Amino acid sequence: MTPSTLTYSHTLLIPLTRTCGAACSYCSFKNDDGKLLTFDEIENLVRQYFDTGICEVALSSGQYLNRTDSIKKQWSERGYASFIHYVRDICQLVLENQLLPSLDIGPMSYSEIEALAPYVTSVKLLLENISTDFAQQFQTGKSIDDKIETLSDAGLLGVPVTTGILIGAGETQDQRKATIEAIAEVHGKYGHIQSVILQMVYRENDKTDAPLKVREFQDLIALVKSTMPDAVVSIPANAPAAWYDSVAVGVSDIGNIYEGYDGIDWSKPFPKLVEIERTLGRKGIALKPRFPIFVHQFNRGLVQEGVSRVLRGWMSKKEFTYYYD
Repeated sequence: MTPSTLTYSHTLLIPLTRTCGAACSYCSFKNDDGKLLTFDEIENLVRQYFDTGICEVALSSGQYLNRTDSIKKQWSERGYASFIHYVRDICQLVLENQLLPSLDIGPMSYSEIEALAPYVTSVKLLLENISTDFAQQFQTGKSIDDKIETLSDAGLLGVPVTTGILIGAGETQDQRKATIEAIAEVHGKYGHIQSVILQMVYRENDKTDAPLKVREFQDLIALVKSTMPDAVVSIPANAPAAWYDSVAVGVSDIGNIYEGYDGIDWSKPFPKLVEIERTLGRKGIALKPRFPIFVHQFNRGLVQEGVSRVLRGWMSKKEFTYYYD
């Protein structure tokens, strides 16, 4: 049955750098131009969107930046001891502008998450695929252990996490299921996984409607709901299949609706919010805005004070009063 309402977060994506210390065969984000955005560049972007209705600023970057001498030099020249110290100041800037920062910067250590926790609403880290064979073939330089440890440490620190799996990157259905089960194992310990994204990989000139069959989609959604009943299943709004016609049972979220590009598919701009509303409206589906922290995670009371102040300001707007329920 098609859902009547789907949630989304209206988002400004700011790639702090597209340089990355890993090499994934399917990636279109990595650029390696050696540039780290300046504080002024970020401030101009944030202030440009202050009164547009966007609530979330997603700060992203390549992963394992300690391996990249050019980026290390830039944060050092700006007086930062590490990339995390730089990110912390950017998060504070976002909060000062009454917007909500989320992070998608790859694996972090316990101490790094602890340093950032007071300034972020949530962390996004897709587990992607639990198979070491997959990692060796398609993800040079990435560590499954690092991602699992980051997910676990975020749970220990009470930081809400959005994670997920990759679809269409060369994986098998068994690998997809094993990855969901690994996520469920971490969530069973800490209860902090707020959503699981079924993230489709975009390949240039790929004309296929979907990278797997409807039944396979349905099986993955059912597995998430059976192993993590309180986690939201999210399929991105720009997924290449008309999934809301055939696989929408159990799905309640379409993730981020970005201004500009989504950080995954750089071949074309992300669809505008009004376009998505019109398309889904024809199917009888309404959209409801949310914060980068989902309501069920917000109600756990783990949000730290600096973020909570900004959230309370947004909750006074009629679109978000359901967070009070």
